[in-house]
Amino acid sequence: MRYSPPLGCTNIQFVSRTFDMASSSLLINGMKPSLSSSLEQQGILFSGTCVDEDIEPFDAELLARVQSLHREIEQKTLDITSLRRSTPREAASLFQQSCTTSSPETPLSEVAPAPAVAEPIEIPREDEIKETFTQGMKLLKDLKKGVPATSAKLERAKDVVTHVYS
Repeated sequence: MRYSPPLGCTNIQFVSRTFDMASSSLLINGMKPSLSSSLEQQGILFSGTCVDEDIEPFDAELLARVQSLHREIEQKTLDITSLRRSTPREAASLFQQSCTTSSPETPLSEVAPAPAVAEPIEIPREDEIKETFTQGMKLLKDLKKGVPATSAKLERAKDVVTHVYS
């Protein structure tokens, strides 16, 4: 005949004593287990009584809801994973299609833009703008000639200053 411990708190005491006796020959993740300390942390007393805890009855609807949410999470994860794999390829093919200058169905002459009609554009104060531009260009040419001469004069002035103060 098989031994079965009494129900209730004594089951916890029985399991605790059994694991305490067997703990000398057990290693979990390289460490000695201490079931009694972990059970004490959870609020279970070993003085023969248990802490009164409110235990909710099993709710099958809640379990079904949690399982459906887990399935939904898994499905979304799979969808995202497949999109991460396929989207770069689709983007590359669309980019490659958009970069082609001509397709076999349409010749290049049809793709080329129509030539612009050469109509004169009227600009207000066009003569004044042209005159200002030509004056600015003349000033730039004069500056181009005058800058080297001015910089040479500056170097000579520096030499004189260093000679006088030394």
